[in-house]
Formats: sequence, structure tokens, C-alpha cells
Amino acid sequence: MTVVVLAIDGSAHSHTATSWVAATGALAAPRIVHLIHVSPVLGRTGFGTVDFEQENREQARLAFEAAHRILDSHTDAIHEHWLRGDAVASIVGFAAEQNADLLVVGAKGVGPLKAALTGSVVSKVVAQSVVPTVVINSPDPDAA
Repeated sequence: MTVVVLAIDGSAHSHTATSWVAATGALAAPRIVHLIHVSPVLGRTGFGTVDFEQENREQARLAFEAAHRILDSHTDAIHEHWLRGDAVASIVGFAAEQNADLLVVGAKGVGPLKAALTGSVVSKVVAQSVVPTVVINSPDPDAA
């Protein structure tokens, strides 16, 4: 059995990571995938609490639907988890709590210098995770 925690945000980068989970033969059956989508706690300027909550709920729903379209015929079970809070702490903590065999995240391939300057969520997840972590890079066309 392989328990995978897959962090998704609905971006092309998370779709690439989702496709990797679906396509890889490295995961022993049964494959249990926990999809996690993390929404920030604070809203953007001009958004009321209710509006922000509805926007976050819709973003999570769309991300889950997209992941299901890719994963449904390639896994034995999919569980959805909509978390709120700091993305890094939420992803790392959830993967550890699930005693996951693997944590998978998608990343924009911006290169090491830009990632170091911006302090990417993915870099922090890799540094803090106690669960083996796979980063699936999607090339950034602007990172030439």
C-alpha cells in the first residue's frame, strides 16, 4: 500500500504533479491519495469574510475536480482535504499526521537563484518535511 499526500492549488504545476502521481509505476497498490488544498486565513483587500470564504471554497472545489479527472482511474482511493492556514506548515504537518509514504508537490521551474530570492513554498516544504518528498517541476517559459 502507498499513501500519497498530493498538494494541489489548481495551477498547471499542480496538474503536472497530479499527472505524475497517476502515471508513475513506482507506487505500490493499493494507492491511497490524500489531496490537500490550503487556503490562506486572511482575505485580500476589499473582500469581506464571506466573499473570501466563498472564493476559497470555489478554488478548492475546482482544484479537487481537476485532480479527480486525472487520478480517478489510477488510484484505489482519493480523499479531499481543504485546509486553512500557512501553506508550508499545513502541507508538512498533514503529511506527517497521515504517516504518508510520499509527499508530492508541483513547482514552477524558476531556477535555484530565483527560488532562493523568493523563498518558495516548495523549497520550504522540502526543507521541513519529515516525509519523503517529490517535487515535480513544470518549466517556467520566462526563466531563460
